[in-house]
Amino acid sequence: MKRFMVLSVVVAAGIVSAAVGRAAQAPVFVAAPASPFAMDAGPTAVAIGDVTGDGHPDVVTAHSQSRVVRVLTGDGKGGLTRVLPPMTLAYPPSELALADANGDRRIDLGVTDHGSYAIDILLNDGAGSFTPAPGSPFIASDGAKPHTHGFALVDVNRDGHTDIVMGNNDDNNIAVLLGGAKGGFTRVARSPFTVGPSPYPFGIADLDGDGSLDLAVPSSGTGPARVTGRELTLLRGNGLGEFGPAAGSPIPVSANPYFVAVGDVNGDRRPDLVASHDDSSLFTVVLNTSKGFVPAPRSPLTLPALAFSILTADLNRDGRDDVVSGSGAGVIVLLGTADGMAVAPGSPFRAGVSAWNIAAGDMNRDGRIDVAAIDFDSNTLTLLLGQ
Repeated sequence: MKRFMVLSVVVAAGIVSAAVGRAAQAPVFVAAPASPFAMDAGPTAVAIGDVTGDGHPDVVTAHSQSRVVRVLTGDGKGGLTRVLPPMTLAYPPSELALADANGDRRIDLGVTDHGSYAIDILLNDGAGSFTPAPGSPFIASDGAKPHTHGFALVDVNRDGHTDIVMGNNDDNNIAVLLGGAKGGFTRVARSPFTVGPSPYPFGIADLDGDGSLDLAVPSSGTGPARVTGRELTLLRGNGLGEFGPAAGSPIPVSANPYFVAVGDVNGDRRPDLVASHDDSSLFTVVLNTSKGFVPAPRSPLTLPALAFSILTADLNRDGRDDVVSGSGAGVIVLLGTADGMAVAPGSPFRAGVSAWNIAAGDMNRDGRIDVAAIDFDSNTLTLLLGQ
C-alpha cells in the first residue's frame, strides 16, 4: 500500500533556496500527552472535526483490515478521552471526509471503498453516532474498473450544499455528485471528467481567482499498467459542478506525482501546488504566477525520505503556508521563509514506524495547527500539538 505534503525544501517570494536551512526557533510540534495511541488494525485514513458536538475537535479514523471507522473524542486540551464504539462496515474503508451533508449543522461522514464506486454518507446524530443517509451508498460512476483514490466533500456549485468529488484511478477520471438539502446526491450530467493516467489524491481550490473551485490532479502511475505519469492535470470549475481542461494544463513534472495539495507557499496570495512522488523522495513545488503555473527554481527537490500524504497550513502564522507530510521518516515539516523554505526544528517528528496519512486541526483550541498522523504498520495514531 502506498490517499490536500512534505520536506527538505525551501520556498518563499517565488524562490526555492539552494541550501535548506533550519529555522532558529523552538520545535513547531510536540507530542500530545499519551501519544501515540493504539488503534484498530490497518488505519488508512484520518480526519479531525467536532463530531460529538461538545465544542472540542475529535479524531475520526478508518481501518481497512478491521473494517471499522472509529471516533476518538477530544478533550479540548490536546488529549483524547474516549474511543466510541466502532462503526463496522461490510467493506474495507479506504478514505473518509467530514462535512455537513444535510444542512443540520452537524458534521457528517463520507467513506469510500478502494475497490468500489460506492460512497457511504453517514449522518451524525449530534453525539458522534452515525446512520446511513437516505439513498446511501451513492454510486459515483458506471465504469468497469473501480479503483478509487482521492475523495472530498466540498460545495463545488456554490449552492450551500455539500457535494462529492472522487478520483477513479483505473478510469483516468474524476467523478462529481451534487448534494441536496437532505443529504442526497446526484451525478453531474457530464461527470466523470477526464484527467491524466492513474489519478491519485488531488488538490482542490480556486486556482484562477474566479470564485469557483478547480482541481489539480496528479498522474501517479499506480494503475494496473503502471503507466508512468509525468503531469498534473488542471481542471477548471465553472461553478455549476462541471469541470474542463484549464489553460496551461497539463503541467509537466517529474515521474509519478503522488499526492497533491494547494497552498500559498510564497506569500503572494496566489494558491501554489505541491506534490510528493510515488516511490521517490522527490518533492515538486509549482508556483502560481501572473504568467501561469511554473516550477519553482530547483524544483523538484530531493527529500530525506519518501513522502506520502501532504497538506499545507500556516504553522508559524507568518502569512505563508508551510508544508506538512506523512513520510517513511515520520511527519516532515518545511517552513516558508523570506528567502526560501527551511526544515522545521525537530523535523521529522516521530509518528510510529512511518506516517501514512495525516490530518490538521486545532485540537487544544490555542489557535495553532495540530496534526494527527496514522501509521499502518504499527497500528498507532500520533497526535502532534502545534507550538
